[in-house]
Amino acid sequence: MALPTYPIAIPATSSLVAYDRNSLAYFFTNRQALSTQPAVAGMGVGALGIPLGSTVYAVPANRNLEGSTLDTMIQIDAYSVSSTQGPSATVAIYGSLDAVQFYTMVSIAVVTAGTLTSLSKLITPGVKPKYITAGVTAYAGAGGVTDSVTAGLFV
Repeated sequence: MALPTYPIAIPATSSLVAYDRNSLAYFFTNRQALSTQPAVAGMGVGALGIPLGSTVYAVPANRNLEGSTLDTMIQIDAYSVSSTQGPSATVAIYGSLDAVQFYTMVSIAVVTAGTLTSLSKLITPGVKPKYITAGVTAYAGAGGVTDSVTAGLFV
C-alpha cells in the first residue's frame, strides 16, 4: 500500500454545506440508530470520514479566526414519550480541518432529556475545527414513535 497523498481531495458530497451564522443548524434530526463513520480510502487504518446521514457544516473563515470557541453551542434534543424511557444516546461531535478525515472532539450522553452546552467547555480551549458534524455512537432507545435524538449547532 502506498503512502497517502496530500492535500487530500475533498469528497463530492451533498452533506457538506456552509454554515449560516447565528442560526440553529441541524447535523441530523430524529435519529434512532447509530451513525456509521466510513473509512477514508487510501488514508490507512483508522482514517474515518463523514458519518453517514449527517450534515457537515463549514465554519465561516471569519469565525474561525476569532479569539475562541466560546460562542459555539451544541444542542442535543432527546425526545421521549415518558420520563423513564428515552433514547439513552451518546452523540459524538466530530471536527476536521480538511473535510475528509473527521476526529471525535467530544461525546455527549443524553437519556430522557436533552442538553445545551458550550463546545469550549468540552474540548481543549482554542480548538477551532474548520468543519464540524455529529453522529450517534450509542443508542439504547426503543425507536418507533417513542424516542429519538436530534443534534444541532449554533455559532
